[in-house]
Amino acid sequence: MEITLNRKHTIDQIEWVTTEFEWPEVMRKEWVSFLKSNKIHELKDLESLSMKELNEIYGEAYSLLT
Repeated sequence: MEITLNRKHTIDQIEWVTTEFEWPEVMRKEWVSFLKSNKIHELKDLESLSMKELNEIYGEAYSLLT
């Protein structure tokens, strides 16, 4: 997994995966469930996370995509 150190870029990538990426329905549900389990109910909630937490979420998205 690639770790990115740029906070805005990481948030942008998570937002892209969440809103733009065409997930298959099963993966979409899994992803939304994962976000909610991390207390992400709206994308603006990402702003309050630490860089470590953002990288973990980005890593989860990356693992689902590959």
